[in-house]
Amino acid sequence: MTLLVLGTVLMGTGSMQAQGKDIIPVIEKALTAGNSQLISTYFADHVNLSLPGTDGVYSKEQA
Repeated sequence: MTLLVLGTVLMGTGSMQAQGKDIIPVIEKALTAGNSQLISTYFADHVNLSLPGTDGVYSKEQA
């Protein structure tokens, strides 16, 4: 499940990397530490989240 979430988060990071910011290690460390507050700083206003048994679009606060 962590890989699914990581994949979802990383899908939105392409534009940030194009700007010269390497945020993948930062997000990996935040996931390992369970730091959802740091991870959420990289979310857009709405997050498309797919988990086994449910799919949905959630606000940044809900995700």
